[in-house]
Amino acid sequence: MLSERVCVRRLGRFLAVVCLLAAACAPAAPAPPGGKPGPEKPAAEVAKPAASRTLTVAYTTDLEGINPYAHSTSTVYARWMHVAEALVWRDQTKGGWGPHLAERWENPDPNTWVFYLRKGVKFHDASELTADDVVFSYTRLKEDKESKQLSVLLDVERIEATDRYTVRIRTKNPDAAFVSRLDNRVILSKAYHDRLGPRPPTSSRSGPGRTSSRNGSRASGWC
Repeated sequence: MLSERVCVRRLGRFLAVVCLLAAACAPAAPAPPGGKPGPEKPAAEVAKPAASRTLTVAYTTDLEGINPYAHSTSTVYARWMHVAEALVWRDQTKGGWGPHLAERWENPDPNTWVFYLRKGVKFHDASELTADDVVFSYTRLKEDKESKQLSVLLDVERIEATDRYTVRIRTKNPDAAFVSRLDNRVILSKAYHDRLGPRPPTSSRSGPGRTSSRNGSRASGWC
């Protein structure tokens, strides 16, 4: 004969199976009137963007001016690279020079460099970066009487936009290291300059941003 403990254990298992079968065979909940499903529960709220804040940056040296080409010091180069951008940049992980505003370039002959710009890059006024901006910026770098970066393009004899996104630069002599000197030469908005004159440029980066002032500054309201 089975012991009383075994009988109780088997009875408990039997009752558990009966309960599971009853739940599986239960009728579904009635649909609401009209045959339409009820309203879904609202999804969790999407996180709202954080409120804008002010970022204060301290430097050991003062900004030399509002012309990005009127200086040749490493600390000022670093500041301007937060405001505007260059065709190429130094790839610290792979070594050498990588694409930036220019997605690629080629050197079809020893005296010619052709840069192909990224499409869709916006200045902060929402205008698109084009080859005309590169031609304007490099021409200003060469011809601006305040420029201290003239030596970078001293051997360049011609800069031209061959189409909206292509720039061709012709040098007087072969220059294998030409690209290496372009990583700090920021590209400015020609339309902005034509409209407002030689004032602080809008950035080539996409998205909002503004530098409103600096202590002891002769410049304010940088966009």
